Amino acid sequence: MQVNQQFKNLPVGLQLPEGDLVVLTGANNSGKSAILQYLNIHSELRNQADYVSPRRFDLSNEVAIALNTDQELLSMWNQRKDGNPTITELTAPDPIRELLSLPNTARAKIKEWHNRYFGELNVERSKTDNEFAPARITIDGRLASQQGSGSRAVLSVLCSLLHPSREIILVDEPEIGIEPQVQKKLADLIRRVAKGTDDLPKKRIYIATHSHLFLDKIDLGNNWVVTKGVDGKAGLAQIKTPEELHSTIYRLLGNSPEDLFFPDNLLIVEGPSDEIFWRRVFALTGAGGVAVHYADGETNVSTALPAIEQMLKTQAYIPWYRDRLCVAVDSSVPASRIDEWRKHLVDDGTRVRALGQNGIEYYYPPSIMREVTGLDDAALPNAIAGFIAAIRHGTNKTTLGGFTGSKRDLAKEIDKRMESRHLAEMDTDILQIAETVKAKRFSVTPR
Repeated sequence: MQVNQQFKNLPVGLQLPEGDLVVLTGANNSGKSAILQYLNIHSELRNQADYVSPRRFDLSNEVAIALNTDQELLSMWNQRKDGNPTITELTAPDPIRELLSLPNTARAKIKEWHNRYFGELNVERSKTDNEFAPARITIDGRLASQQGSGSRAVLSVLCSLLHPSREIILVDEPEIGIEPQVQKKLADLIRRVAKGTDDLPKKRIYIATHSHLFLDKIDLGNNWVVTKGVDGKAGLAQIKTPEELHSTIYRLLGNSPEDLFFPDNLLIVEGPSDEIFWRRVFALTGAGGVAVHYADGETNVSTALPAIEQMLKTQAYIPWYRDRLCVAVDSSVPASRIDEWRKHLVDDGTRVRALGQNGIEYYYPPSIMREVTGLDDAALPNAIAGFIAAIRHGTNKTTLGGFTGSKRDLAKEIDKRMESRHLAEMDTDILQIAETVKAKRFSVTPR
């Protein structure tokens, strides 16, 4: 099925997806709504399809069933088929009138599913002592027309989904006005209707959405991304892989795991002193949202490397981090292990780095180290080597010039004193690693 005539930004010849469930997502004004409207107005499906537009908040109040009710509903149906290009949004079906016009069995089905998912729906007379009084619909004891926008929007979609004479449903922004928990329920119902399970009428359903909750996470090919080219014309790309689905979800969530209280990127290091130092470096270089994880304590170097390996395997399962995660370790790590980690992360040599020195202490700003230890630049390298050796041989605390404590104690002392001006003293390896970790943040380079 393809577009056979120019409609809004849909080019003639654009191949439109087909299936029991089609989920369209993409940026504003990319062409999602245009596709649904084309299907409703001009396509070969128009006689079986009904379009549920975002304009679905205005409901009738009390409705009297009259001889011309069916004609009135047909007139409203024809209005939704109006191809006037100046109309931005078509009106949505009025669920109150639609519901009251249905056979009892169909209305009971809608009531059953509404009560199961969305609140107590009742159809009653406006006057209890007059069986010919206009009917009215209440939800949880209040008139449907007086409910919040979300409840009204749900009722409109639900009535269309379960309407016995509608074969194809086109829902524009099913999430509009609806809280996430209710979105989940509506998305679940849409999938059930598309499959015809649970004694529900099977229908073909097209939806256009900005909500990740309506994406089909089981049948990935049901999801399509609508894009607008440089010429302003709409294009379509099918989601085929889990990675493409994850990338689409992250875009819909705002392109930043930090918004979900996850770090934008990770740097894995060997010990807690490394973590303290790198956190301070990232804070001073403006890399908010980057997390630093250490693999093991500084007295357990033999187990730190397997721990890093396990962390890499664990984090690599999360697509957010697989091609962004970075590692910085001492020069003592065997090259074979570095190569193994790079292969695991498909790294080109920029994200898994071995420093030139065998300890993070060699990279602390020299001016601060002089203040803390009382040693000059010439004496510091040998003193640091002795300090590290003593710690690794099991000494909890040892001396480094005028300083006494553990590697972590020293890192905390450095962290307390480090300011932006000290970045100029940093070794270029440290600054390069920091820039790489920052550049690989999800919010900087979204997929």
